[in-house]
Amino acid sequence: MAKKWKCQKCGREFTNKNQWHSCVSMTVNDLLEGKPKSVEKTLKKLIKEVKELGDVNVDVVKTGINLGGRSHFGMVFVQRSGVKLEFALERKIDNPRFAKVWPEPMSGMFAHRVRLTEEEDVDEQLLDWLKEAYSLKA
Repeated sequence: MAKKWKCQKCGREFTNKNQWHSCVSMTVNDLLEGKPKSVEKTLKKLIKEVKELGDVNVDVVKTGINLGGRSHFGMVFVQRSGVKLEFALERKIDNPRFAKVWPEPMSGMFAHRVRLTEEEDVDEQLLDWLKEAYSLKA
């Protein structure tokens, strides 16, 4: 991932100079604290598979995990009931797996939200969608 700016306070790297962010340092284990084992397994499988897409930066923040290639392409939220994954595509996909799909007026893209409750939810179909999202921003 091409990085242009490193925060002097927290050491995190960003594509945009002076990128707004929180300097709070978190780990995947911090986000998993108190969560069921099924959530841990699902999240760890998702992270492993996403890293295989290419030069992906997995940036853990207070609210979740940012997924970035050349720029941001997805967000992961860790909850007690599962993992919520959001990513944007140039097209709208009508699929019952999506809890919500909405247009992003500024980018002209469509945001897709899917809930993952078990490892098996991180399947080839999901990975194909993520590859598409990543390739738009890679």
